Amino acid sequence: MKPAGSHELALPCLPVFRSQRGASLLTAQGVSGQTIPSQFDVLARWDDGSVKWVLVSLIVPKIQAHGRFRFDVIESQQTETGDGWAVRTLDRGVHVQYPSLSVTSNGLGLPQSIEIQNAAGRVALVAGDTQLRLQGQALKSEQARLLSTHVEEQGPVRTVIRTHGELSLDANTSFGFVSRITVFCNGQISTSYTVINQQVHRFHGFGVQFALADGFQQVQFQQAAVRLPETVADDAEELDEIGVRQTSAQSAVFLGDNFRNKPVMTSYHGGLRLIGESNGKSLGLAIHDFWQRYPSELAVTTNRGRLWFYPDNKEKASPLYRVGRAARSDFTIKVAAGGVPESSLAELGLTDLHAFADVQWYRDSGALGNYAVGDFQLPTGTYHLYVQEHMTYLQRRNFLANEFGFWDFGDGGQPDSAFRRNNEFGISYAMLFHYLCTGDVRFFEEGVAFAKHFRDVDTLHAGAMKGKSIRHTDNHVEGGSGYDTAHQWVEGMLLAYLLTGDRRSLEVAREMAIPLIEFAQEMSTRLKAKPITIPVNERSLGWTLLSLMILKDVTNDRRYTDAIQALVDGVVASQDQERGHWPRPLPHEDFPTGGSPFMLGVLTEALMRHHEKTGDPAVARSIVKSSY
Repeated sequence: MKPAGSHELALPCLPVFRSQRGASLLTAQGVSGQTIPSQFDVLARWDDGSVKWVLVSLIVPKIQAHGRFRFDVIESQQTETGDGWAVRTLDRGVHVQYPSLSVTSNGLGLPQSIEIQNAAGRVALVAGDTQLRLQGQALKSEQARLLSTHVEEQGPVRTVIRTHGELSLDANTSFGFVSRITVFCNGQISTSYTVINQQVHRFHGFGVQFALADGFQQVQFQQAAVRLPETVADDAEELDEIGVRQTSAQSAVFLGDNFRNKPVMTSYHGGLRLIGESNGKSLGLAIHDFWQRYPSELAVTTNRGRLWFYPDNKEKASPLYRVGRAARSDFTIKVAAGGVPESSLAELGLTDLHAFADVQWYRDSGALGNYAVGDFQLPTGTYHLYVQEHMTYLQRRNFLANEFGFWDFGDGGQPDSAFRRNNEFGISYAMLFHYLCTGDVRFFEEGVAFAKHFRDVDTLHAGAMKGKSIRHTDNHVEGGSGYDTAHQWVEGMLLAYLLTGDRRSLEVAREMAIPLIEFAQEMSTRLKAKPITIPVNERSLGWTLLSLMILKDVTNDRRYTDAIQALVDGVVASQDQERGHWPRPLPHEDFPTGGSPFMLGVLTEALMRHHEKTGDPAVARSIVKSSY
């Protein structure tokens, strides 16, 4: 484990070796054999029902930057007792109780109240009236139509509450929302919030407002600790608040009379800490990837905290938030009692720490099939030089009009090229798989970022295009040439889900599967008719097969099995038995009737993976023929 700073929480995801026992019978141990407080949640199972992937949540000792903490996962005879924590479902929310912390969510999927236990008893930090602000309006819980609220995970280390619903501002303005609140027993509350545009074409004013409990006197951010301004009205001028606003990719400005809008030419991390001098309580607020979500703002007074992710200004409304687009926020609250924590403010803006198994562990588990592992240090050679060149490019990229967050995760090329901002090929899977082969954590970090980008920016989540991504788009949202399964990749999202436990990636992959299944069934019928030329290119068939196969591997859903077999039958039936290609018109002098090596490469890769799983002799013959 190589953390970027001092942390108390690790969230690794590990494949296990066909454990027939439940995840509740797994235990984390330190190197000296001591039991570590931990929690295990199953993410995927083998076909026989045994455990395949588990999310491991555990509390570890405080470790310094570039330090290490090692632990083992073993099967145990002990079972969870449930002592010291409880979860209770309310009419419009969930109450989570840990020994030193209690959190209640509301009908909007936000933390409504937060209390901690100190020597003096229960102390309130957030106390009611937590609001979501959309289109310049503050929404109450009663304005949301709840579709579902349930507890996804619960245990001695953390509890995850998922809330799904709809927000209706008026007859012509509607949004969907998906919220996840993760409550950790050590006093951290992490919330991811996705707002999906369902009815309007311009979007503005996305933020969260907390009603703070009494007793906060100071705010600390950057290196300063200053007095908080007195209680202000809801519509008060922003100069009555103290905080920070990210104004561009590399510049921020501090708010408040004490700072006189002091500019900072850096990527500010977007964290601050409220301090109660008389009662010893502390509450930290942070927006994840704060600098990537400009214009964003974090501002506080004695009685409220505001987290703005997009401008609350109709004149600055973005034309890019069209029907189906999602706006996403991630923010963290860290609470403490008995004095100001020793941890730095910079840590507030960090995402959860991840632990990593050895590359041989992932390979030997068989959870991702058969593959080879390589060296951590990239050796010389054409392939590795290209990989290193691309990684260097990613690390020096410049972000553009970053209204969506992970805006600029394109595929390389020149900085002024539209292709650089296009969603070409399954690069998130390539990055994450390369991490599994080499152990180079840079590829994990970039691969997860690419997966989030394709999930949150390039894929639509409402309307006729739900579950579809627009191909060949400029800046990922403008232009484009419609839906094409040759531009749909779920492998990276699902591998990111397995490695991080982020269930939003699984949800979006399932959304994308619906049109992929429809395509597979329709194309099977057309291909079995053995047309003179096939109606699509080979890579459309190949990417669809690859996506459906990993969906089946992760979920064991029979629908994917049926769609895979139907499409494979059609592919085999429509292959030219003499040349071994799939005939189609192609404006290329070398391949006028199809057979482009690149296109064939995608399809035969899918067929080879299918044959590895099934041993289907017809597929084996098809692969051999395609080599002609």
